[in-house]
Amino acid sequence: MEIINNDVELEHLGSGVCIFRNAFSANWEAIFQTATELVDLEHADMYQQTIHPETGEMAYINKSGYLFTGESMDAMPRRGYVIHRDSRPQIAKMLQDIETIKDSYLLEAYSLQPLTCISLFEMEIALPPS
Repeated sequence: MEIINNDVELEHLGSGVCIFRNAFSANWEAIFQTATELVDLEHADMYQQTIHPETGEMAYINKSGYLFTGESMDAMPRRGYVIHRDSRPQIAKMLQDIETIKDSYLLEAYSLQPLTCISLFEMEIALPPS
């Protein structure tokens, strides 16, 4: 899953807002397929299929013991909270490439507006650890 830096020019939209249109390219279909696979694995690890004790219908129970109906599970958005912890080297490389490209564009934007960098840095220091 190669991530390609398109080396685009910064577009200043005014009032300190910058955009880098089409900053990088990738095989989005392969990334989407891999992300879907990882989210499905995570979902299967988080929820166990069971029978609802009151209705006798199919249901799911999560690791905290909360019960969900099949309908609510179908309607629930799936999230990938631990994709970044996948041990496959190609996943780590893809995420690292995105970070590297993002950082290079941020550095370019900061060089145009150095006070932005200072403000973001001060905000980062002021935020409590999460």
